[in-house]
Amino acid sequence: MKGLKILVLLSALITALPATVHAQQKAEFLLVWVFSGDYIDSGLRFSAAGGCYAEAQNKGMEMREIGLKPPQFFCVPLAEDQPFVVMRQPQAGSRFPF
Repeated sequence: MKGLKILVLLSALITALPATVHAQQKAEFLLVWVFSGDYIDSGLRFSAAGGCYAEAQNKGMEMREIGLKPPQFFCVPLAEDQPFVVMRQPQAGSRFPF
């Protein structure tokens, strides 16, 4: 699991690098949910990390209100309009080839 998280974070950092090289290019934060070790792009993007975190907390409260356990989450910095790409290594014993 640690190796997978490192790959995801490295992918996000590499994607965000153009934003640091070109100061004119804006950055945004993508809310990513973690379900049973799988990373799911929420599709929600924010201009600030605080907004991303607050939205995740609010969604978690809504889930608790109806009896669901909220998933873990993290906010990934990305260059504006850049796709979020998860690079995963196949895991031994997995039923899925990805």
